[in-house]
Amino acid sequence: MDLPTSSTTPVILKSETGEEVVFDAKFIELSDLAKNAPVRTDPLITDISTELLNWVKTFSEKHNYSAASMTYTFPTVVNNPRGNLSEISYELLAGFYVEGNIAETAKRIAPYITVADKL
Repeated sequence: MDLPTSSTTPVILKSETGEEVVFDAKFIELSDLAKNAPVRTDPLITDISTELLNWVKTFSEKHNYSAASMTYTFPTVVNNPRGNLSEISYELLAGFYVEGNIAETAKRIAPYITVADKL
């Protein structure tokens, strides 16, 4: 028998190696995977590394689990990434940008975009 869930039930994601990363219950509003889980009390199995899941957790926490805070402009309006992202997102992603090298920047950011798409 499934345990009842509430708005305070944390979301648990299991990494590709079986490690659990615990998210605040508000993560359900950001994640289709969590939102569509048949049993929200069970850990959700992913093929995502623990490192990337922890980064998503940090990203979500810094944005206080608010999608409204995660703004971006696409297509980009300026060459400087700061002009296309919310300040919080820019600060979290700034280390991935390589000035004047779009291909390298895309290569560095790709795993994070892929994870966002999976979740």
